[in-house]
Amino acid sequence: MEQQEQPAGTILVGDDEAPVLRVVQRILKRSGYIVIPAEDGQAAVEAFRAHEGTIDAVILDITMPRLSGTDAARQIREIDPNVKIMISSGYEAATATSNLEDGLISGFLQKPFTPNDLRTAIEEILSS
Repeated sequence: MEQQEQPAGTILVGDDEAPVLRVVQRILKRSGYIVIPAEDGQAAVEAFRAHEGTIDAVILDITMPRLSGTDAARQIREIDPNVKIMISSGYEAATATSNLEDGLISGFLQKPFTPNDLRTAIEEILSS
C-alpha cells in the first residue's frame, strides 16, 4: 500500500485579484500545501477564524477592499499572535511596510513574483 505524503502545511491566501489568487493557489498546491483562498481582507480574517489552529502561514495582499491586508494582519495576529504572516505588494518593501508595527509580519513578497520566489518566501517564514 502506497503511503500518502503529508501536506507541507496549510496556507491562507488573501488577494482581491482573482487571477493572482488562482496562480498562488496553483503554485502552493503543486508544492504540497493545502491552500485556503480568501477574496479580500475581511474574508481572510473570517477564514482564519473558521480554520483556527490549522493554518501555518498567511499571505495577504496589502491593498484589498473591505479590509486591507495590514488591518487583516492585525486582526489575525490578535487571534493567533504566533502565526506567520507575509504581506505581498507591488510596492517596494520599504514603502509597503513603512507604517507597520514591529512583529506584525514575518515576511514580505514583492509583486510580480515567480513561482520560485513564492516557494522560497513561504519556506523562509515557515522555518523562521
